[in-house]
Amino acid sequence: MPNLDLKYSADLNIDTKKLFKAVEDTVKAHDAGTGACKARAYPAQQFQYTHCYMELALLTKDSRDEAWTQKLIDDLEELLKAELTKASATTSATIGEGTQTAWGVNVSYASPYFRFGKIG
Repeated sequence: MPNLDLKYSADLNIDTKKLFKAVEDTVKAHDAGTGACKARAYPAQQFQYTHCYMELALLTKDSRDEAWTQKLIDDLEELLKAELTKASATTSATIGEGTQTAWGVNVSYASPYFRFGKIG
């Protein structure tokens, strides 16, 4: 039951539905037993610098070791960079020299005290 949070400056035109599906497919390619990916987008109207931060939270499994996690991060980074390259920034932010879009990808694991379920 992965959970994806995408936080980004609102000047980016990100196709979130396409990105959410690509992330879910990528996680399932790494672990076919993974459940549906619950995804949320948070475009920030007030921000400093053009940026995007992706955080994917997963349940722990013995097979999800450091090597597995690093490969997943590599693939998520590739997806995010491809989307950000396509995303047209309606305004530009300058970070040092030139125009850039800052990005970050984080994969985290639920604590042993995390509970989840479904109602209905």
